[in-house]
Amino acid sequence: MKRFFSYIIVLTFLLNISYSQQLVEGVLVVVGNEVILKTEVDQYLQSYILQNKIDAQKNPEIVEKLRKQTIEHLIDQKLMLVKAEEDTITIEEEMLDSQVDQRIRYMIDQVGSEDKLESLFGSSMKKIRKDTRKILKEQMLVEKVRSEQFRAMKISRREVEEFYEMYQDSLPVRNESVEIAHILKLIKPSAEAQAKAYQEAESVLQQINAGADFAELAMEHSDDQASAKRGGDLGLMSRGDFVPEFEAAAFQLEDGQISGIVQTQFGYHIIKMIERRGEKVHTQHILIQTMPNEDDENRTIEELKEIRK
Repeated sequence: MKRFFSYIIVLTFLLNISYSQQLVEGVLVVVGNEVILKTEVDQYLQSYILQNKIDAQKNPEIVEKLRKQTIEHLIDQKLMLVKAEEDTITIEEEMLDSQVDQRIRYMIDQVGSEDKLESLFGSSMKKIRKDTRKILKEQMLVEKVRSEQFRAMKISRREVEEFYEMYQDSLPVRNESVEIAHILKLIKPSAEAQAKAYQEAESVLQQINAGADFAELAMEHSDDQASAKRGGDLGLMSRGDFVPEFEAAAFQLEDGQISGIVQTQFGYHIIKMIERRGEKVHTQHILIQTMPNEDDENRTIEELKEIRK
């Protein structure tokens, strides 16, 4: 407890220092054994700006405000990391690797290519991945610490009632609510629509078997817009990241091998194994979706009308 309050005293002093103060070797704040680097703040801030599509050049005031909020957020996070270290809390490396891969793919999708991402961050992909891994690891540790703390809390019904009696006059008034029920009927593609999608997938597979370039066909035909821009590249992923049918087919392939047509809830896939690393696979795919047509929509509407009678 004494150590915790010593952190708070140091932080109170540091928070009163101007954010424009000359930095010492890039260190902004020290929290116990943890440090907050300027590069770390820049990485957090750039990721947030990218995810929320903020024009930094047109909104410098917003960016400066976000920078200060980022530093305050990181201070809170470092305190939680001190707690995680004291309690020897750890996370699974495989789960972390999966999260890093997904975050990197998302950022590349947002800017269009690895080169553009490197230009945006002013770093190599290796450095971006390393920084992203550090950020996500700390976030996951903090979430685990909070989860442990909440699990340890026990609040009795009597305590809840006493709290309500004490503060009921100041509690917000809930808006009027209603209890409803509904029937959801999904528009399913007809057998004709599914056959049409399958025929297109067959045509694409024939072109691949005839020697056509997989990546070019993915960019031209795949309905998975995110991966199509990268030639169908899904990156390195682990078991559990895919739907079962896709996973079963992918993990049977050898390096360089191409699957047959694989049906999932999303449509028809053609999968190419780029590389397998133990329980992780680096694949490309082409997705042909089975889309309902106008007749399918009209049929579903008529079915709902019959239910309503």
